Amino acid sequence: MIDRRVARSYFTDKALGAWLGAVTRRNGAEAMVVADDDGLLIGGNIEGEEAEELAAVAAGSPGDEFHGRPLTVRRHAWQGETLYIAALGDRAAANAGIDEARTGVDRILAEGGRTPL
Repeated sequence: MIDRRVARSYFTDKALGAWLGAVTRRNGAEAMVVADDDGLLIGGNIEGEEAEELAAVAAGSPGDEFHGRPLTVRRHAWQGETLYIAALGDRAAANAGIDEARTGVDRILAEGGRTPL
């Protein structure tokens, strides 16, 4: 088990990645990302083109599938801004993960100094 204090970061994207990674492990989802209203990746527990593409799809989709894998997307209001939290994998696990992820996402964004667009 990874000690949470070791995985923490002062960088918002890294902190979100660590948090969402922990949430997916606990809930059984495959991956999670947070996207802004323009579909730009804010953070996630996956990286690279897949993360960027998933963020873009999340902002433009109510959720269905992403490359043949179940996709669950929920809008998330944060300081007047619309964000999207997307999770891949089993729908029950994805929904549980998104529910758990919300408070941590809010905390990390607030601590990271992200300002509304």
